[in-house]
Amino acid sequence: MGKRIYQEDITSLALLYNYEATQAHSRMLPHSMLKAFDKIIDDNLDEIDSKLSSTYPIKYSDLIWSNTQDEEGNWYSVLKYACNIKKAKLVYETIKYRDLIEASKKANALATLGINLIDGKMSKIQKKNERNILEEIIEKEITNSHEFYKKIASMLSIEEREFLKKQIENKCCLNCTNPSCRIPYYEKTLDSCCIGWENQEAIGKQLILKK
Repeated sequence: MGKRIYQEDITSLALLYNYEATQAHSRMLPHSMLKAFDKIIDDNLDEIDSKLSSTYPIKYSDLIWSNTQDEEGNWYSVLKYACNIKKAKLVYETIKYRDLIEASKKANALATLGINLIDGKMSKIQKKNERNILEEIIEKEITNSHEFYKKIASMLSIEEREFLKKQIENKCCLNCTNPSCRIPYYEKTLDSCCIGWENQEAIGKQLILKK
């Protein structure tokens, strides 16, 4: 929790920004990133000499996200599927949170979430590294890169495939392609520990790009 804003509100706001920046593809953020976001917002509020003081988090904040832990003990906050994204955004657009929005949308705050704000639109910051360059080459030179990655995965042994699955970040229901999943929709989460998760393209890509 920061000096003025409850952690529940900071988490909600960060998850909403991330959801927008990834075009609804990601609902999860690690706690380490949320703490960094919180600290920068506090510093920004000091800089603009804000008198903002939130005595309690917004009443529904504990309903729109939950916490989960991966196999290595790292904690994440996850936007729930049932939450009303549009309503959540509207709450933070009120006059009460005007200073919070200003402080949280500064470049240094959004950078802690890996987000850019350009012409009012949020997007994830793309870092150019060897993995990105190799992926660009594959997409340019291979007619169907999606099938290429799937073919690579199909040549792996069960043990190799399981090992690679454990290395993949952000395994979740949104990018799972397991047709035989029997988990009821209302019980699905973004927990990366799901043993039923399967995505041949992601597994093949993990093998090629990690090398």
